[in-house]
Amino acid sequence: MNDLRLYGPWLGGTLVVLAVVVALSMFSDLSPPRERSLPEQLFVADKKLRRTLHSFDPSVIEAELADVRGEGTHVNLELDPDELRLRLDKRNRTRLKQRRTDAFIQFADGPYLPATARLRGATTLRNGEKLNFVIDLVREQPFGDGVAMKKLFLMAMIHDPHQFVSLFGYRVFADLGLYPTAVRYVRLTLNGEPQGMYLLVEPPRQGLQRLYPDLVALYRRKAKGFY
Repeated sequence: MNDLRLYGPWLGGTLVVLAVVVALSMFSDLSPPRERSLPEQLFVADKKLRRTLHSFDPSVIEAELADVRGEGTHVNLELDPDELRLRLDKRNRTRLKQRRTDAFIQFADGPYLPATARLRGATTLRNGEKLNFVIDLVREQPFGDGVAMKKLFLMAMIHDPHQFVSLFGYRVFADLGLYPTAVRYVRLTLNGEPQGMYLLVEPPRQGLQRLYPDLVALYRRKAKGFY
């Protein structure tokens, strides 16, 4: 009895505090969540990339996208500056080749679309300051004539100094039925810096599946006796 009189007030106070905490927790669960804009959730220190994020409207994820047509379309690609800086150093490219990084991409005057980007091709690992990219979009971007891409390549034509052999070759492959892939010239800007002419290329497997929907297997010959 003496122990109860001695410790009763302390136990009672503790129970009151616990009751208040439980009540506040239940009240917070019932209250509507505070809305946060996408730029607040994806805040970054770099001013240029922050401007891009502030111009991104989350409603474009569901909005209807216009066809992107014609040669020389402007493509604006935005990556985190630190991630891009790492990839511009050739010593890091082999290690980072398969590592995806968040990106935003804009076609012509369209909206900024959320995407991921990674490096592509052996030439990217060894040559030059221009990078080849694999871009994965969160939704398909229509390019007209029944072509819509959720995945695409941005190719710098590193081994094509006159920048016409690659496009000509892709079109010959398409005429032969080998690689019926959609391809066109684009003007690439990377984090606000013009990169010159690139090729926007539909992945060959994607093009084959588009034209031949019953396709069940695809074998690629990489070297003599190696498929």
